[in-house]
Parts: sequence; structure tokens; C-alpha cells
Amino acid sequence: MCTTTKFEVILAKYCFLLLLGCLLCQTFFFLICNFFFVFRVPTSQCGPFQGYPYMYQMILEGILHLQQGSQLSNIILFLTRPGFVAGLLIAMG
Repeated sequence: MCTTTKFEVILAKYCFLLLLGCLLCQTFFFLICNFFFVFRVPTSQCGPFQGYPYMYQMILEGILHLQQGSQLSNIILFLTRPGFVAGLLIAMG
């Protein structure tokens, strides 16, 4: 037999809404912070990637010994651009 009172139902409803609001605030905070770090802080001005417009360009030149402007380097740089990767993820969805 169910003996749930009206107070317990209302309390459960408000707790659920509170947790849902916290989750929504956390999601917005996460997205805003990631937007700032990805789009506002260029890697070419700080850290070990100074002088490179993209982080992976240091790997291309340092480890793979590809010169900037070579055909393979241009293909890899195109395939790793955020716009291409985002389009690929959207197409997969």
C-alpha cells in the first residue's frame, strides 16, 4: 500500500527541480569556460607552442619533419581544423 503524503511529493518535485537547475548552471559554466579557453586564448602566444598557430603543427614539423606548405602538411592541417572536425561530427550524428 502506498502511503506517500502530499508533502513528500512536493518535496521530491522541488528537489528534482533544484538538481536540474544545478545541472543546467554547471553545463552553461562548462560551455562558457571551454569557449573562452578554446577561442580566446591563442596557443601561439603562450606555453610550449609559442610561434605555432595550432598545437599539432609543432608535432607535424618536429616529429614528422614536414615543412610548412608541403602537400601532406596542408592536407593534415585541413583535416584537423575545427570546422572540418565539427562538420564531420555533425554528419556522423
